[in-house]
Amino acid sequence: MANKITISGGLKWNDGTDSLEVKVSITATQTGTQAIGNVQNIGTSAEAIVLGDVTTIGYIGFKNKDETNYVEIDNATPLGSPAALKLLPGEGVVLPTRLTAWYAKANTAAVDLLVVAVEL
Repeated sequence: MANKITISGGLKWNDGTDSLEVKVSITATQTGTQAIGNVQNIGTSAEAIVLGDVTTIGYIGFKNKDETNYVEIDNATPLGSPAALKLLPGEGVVLPTRLTAWYAKANTAAVDLLVVAVEL
């Protein structure tokens, strides 16, 4: 039986009069077999994100586990200005991507970054 990949999320905004909403739900059948979940300590200099044996990425997720500092994430080093992603304390994101190189840099002090990558 093939491995299943499931992603769901949403964004809702409301100002009391108007509202906007988008919901996303994806289920995919994995043709490969590789996946990784890792908490990587990210310092204040740009460093490569460890993806182990996941070399053909289908989806990648990041979560900043720090309570104080933000982390910037990009697919090039040095990181862009601004970086592609800036995750504030506790924030996370899931992206569909085929990019295989990702880099991160913490602000002020090192942060723990949860990384989940799944081969499609």
